[in-house]
Amino acid sequence: MSKIENGDLTLNADSFQKAEFISSINTVIKPLMDAKQINFIFQMGSSVDCLYVDRLRFNQIFFNLLSNAAKFTPMGGYVEFISESIPSEDDRAGIRFYVRDNGIGMSEDFLEHLYDPFSQERSKLGSSQKGTGLGLPIVKSLVDAMDGNISVKSELGKGTEFIVELFIPLAEVQPEEVSAPDGNESLKDARILLVEDNEINIEVAQMLLERVGCRVEVARDGREAVECFRDSAPDYFEAILMDVRMPVMNGIDATRQIRAMEREDAATVAIIAMTADAFEEEQKRTLEAGMDYHLSKPIDPKLLYGVLAKYLSIVRGHRMASGSETEC
Repeated sequence: MSKIENGDLTLNADSFQKAEFISSINTVIKPLMDAKQINFIFQMGSSVDCLYVDRLRFNQIFFNLLSNAAKFTPMGGYVEFISESIPSEDDRAGIRFYVRDNGIGMSEDFLEHLYDPFSQERSKLGSSQKGTGLGLPIVKSLVDAMDGNISVKSELGKGTEFIVELFIPLAEVQPEEVSAPDGNESLKDARILLVEDNEINIEVAQMLLERVGCRVEVARDGREAVECFRDSAPDYFEAILMDVRMPVMNGIDATRQIRAMEREDAATVAIIAMTADAFEEEQKRTLEAGMDYHLSKPIDPKLLYGVLAKYLSIVRGHRMASGSETEC
């Protein structure tokens, strides 16, 4: 948020296919809806097949809006995510997105402060839900950075509708990469330590990992991760997915402490950073701390699986060479 306020936000545009966006919504958002038995209506009516856009920030807009809708919609409710084409502007494709729900809604007074950082409505309807109050200010800043518009209609106790209009250059559809048929087989039974403090991120990451057969254990801050690794048997964990910004101890310090431990696997276990900060200086900090790779949030499942497969192969090679590989 401070980078946005200081004008340091940069957009890194690339071709982004509609099929990829649909896949990411079905992979990341639909499980959140299913967990609460929410009827999720998802229709991409726009005729645009490929955009030239910063896919990380584009996804972030709608992941934030949809995860909020899931959070504040009761069990058995509904959430709609619909898009349609609108007239283009300056050779840029126009797309209007609707995110509607029949959740707890918002009061008129709160709507005036909806995009203020750290602003949260306190009501009996949503007293059990917690957050940082930064999701919607970030959404508004990203929409503004893309020269788009966002509006909202809401009524307390009846639901909310966000409307996002974006005008984005078109891009050519890139040929689909062909992956090996057994591409994720190497991830089966891999022991992964997931270090993350956000419950939604934990749920999504755990689902993605368990889908391909990984065995996942969770630590909710850096100190807990250090203790979990320290108390584990040698070579128990093959990889650590480490959030960078956490309470108690951040991922940078946790990685340094793990790498400094006097045990052989502390030097060879794969440590992969996960952070919403895609800036080059953040990536440099993670690598200097001893991490092997840097994944930007929201996590792309195909990239996650590919990176894990690569570094698990390296870890297993080290263990075979030293004769320390253990049966899982």
